[in-house]
Amino acid sequence: MPNEYNHAMLLWLIAIYGLAIPLVLALASGFRSVLPAKHHYPLNIALGALLLAPSLAPATIAAIPMPYGVILVLGILGGAGDEAISIAIDLWRWHVPSFLLTGLTMAVLLRVLGLHAEDESRFEVR
Repeated sequence: MPNEYNHAMLLWLIAIYGLAIPLVLALASGFRSVLPAKHHYPLNIALGALLLAPSLAPATIAAIPMPYGVILVLGILGGAGDEAISIAIDLWRWHVPSFLLTGLTMAVLLRVLGLHAEDESRFEVR
């Protein structure tokens, strides 16, 4: 039984992060057209940290792991955005390191992929 539970939880996390990552990319690309190039890198880090940070969503008798962005978006769409924010406040000992480490991971990942804006001339339209 515990082994089946672990596999189901792993599949749940893969599926939910598979949905959250395109959401982050879509939001970041939408903001790219509005902001100057020097703000793209910090924006991507902030959106990634906010939307991809691991969190715990309350269920009936348990807590389900999922990205905080999914909790936030579902809360806003369901009219309970204040409850999504209160989850982060109530579990602050979990979320502070979670947001910081996710932001650091995003910064390193963007540098490795070459999506940082050291050379702003490559973002200019000619």
